[in-house]
Amino acid sequence: MEDEKMYTKSLRLFNLYEEQKKFAFRELEYKCRAPGVAAPYPFLQEELYSAEQPALFILDAVFTVFVWVGWWPSHSPDGEALQHTGSAKTDFIERYKLTLQTTVAYTDLDDSKDKPEMVVVRAGSEPPQFKALFPWWGEWEEVPTDQPGPVSVPEELKKFLQTEYTLQELQMRPVPVGCDPLRLEQYLSPSEFTAMFAMTKKDFLNHQPWKQRKLKIQYGLF
Repeated sequence: MEDEKMYTKSLRLFNLYEEQKKFAFRELEYKCRAPGVAAPYPFLQEELYSAEQPALFILDAVFTVFVWVGWWPSHSPDGEALQHTGSAKTDFIERYKLTLQTTVAYTDLDDSKDKPEMVVVRAGSEPPQFKALFPWWGEWEEVPTDQPGPVSVPEELKKFLQTEYTLQELQMRPVPVGCDPLRLEQYLSPSEFTAMFAMTKKDFLNHQPWKQRKLKIQYGLF
């Protein structure tokens, strides 16, 4: 795909991660960068795909700021099957939310008249305009290809404000953006919750953890 835009600045790439229970970031250096010169293709696909997954990156492509979201690997590099805990997924969701918020704050620093668009893309379903920012792009066997397509950062952030979902939505995998996978039942409406569990949410929380887990498994919420 050809891009006819005139780039006067080099692309910038940031990795966002957790370090010692704190949200952190680092900018990947392009060692051949020269002041005042826009470097063509400063980064490789490998820098995204070789990171520890699921990874989060912000790619400032001048006219568009992308949030790149990695994938949950099914096997370790040595072939061992991986099981991802609910707490790990909860931590990732929080980092994802912080990454989206960081993208908005980063874009707000741009004092140009036309601010760049902000778009979320996911590994395995990157659009052509994202792939065109790299010198070459290949398919990685272990990366799922059924991930959702691009979505705007503001629209994705709105999902974190949603407090209620239907049972069918909560049974989807991955779970809806912003939902805590350890307490999916709490996102049901009060009426649907009572109809399913024959008790209120408050009464549910008074049960022992093993009893809660048994009830949630019955409805595919665990």
